[in-house]
Amino acid sequence: MAVGKTCDNVVFVLLLQVKLALRTSGHLLLGVVRIYSRKAKYLLDDCNTAIVKIKMAFRPGAVDLPEEGREAAVTAVTLPENFYEFDTFLPAMP
Repeated sequence: MAVGKTCDNVVFVLLLQVKLALRTSGHLLLGVVRIYSRKAKYLLDDCNTAIVKIKMAFRPGAVDLPEEGREAAVTAVTLPENFYEFDTFLPAMP
């Protein structure tokens, strides 16, 4: 749920359904802001951790293959050029 929608819900409840002091509504909205601030911080931490792990996985010079195994053979990466007749029947057009 978006922050704006949550704040709108809190304000709606405070103004129309329950009469609370201005200080109480301020505390409630501050709580909403703190929750979303923590969520944003957790997301930033997760993104930073993912970036570090991706950089570590794809760092240059981190190849653990033997020298002769670093290039694939042509036959291993090339499909054979065998073309067969395609016997597909299309439905009749109305």
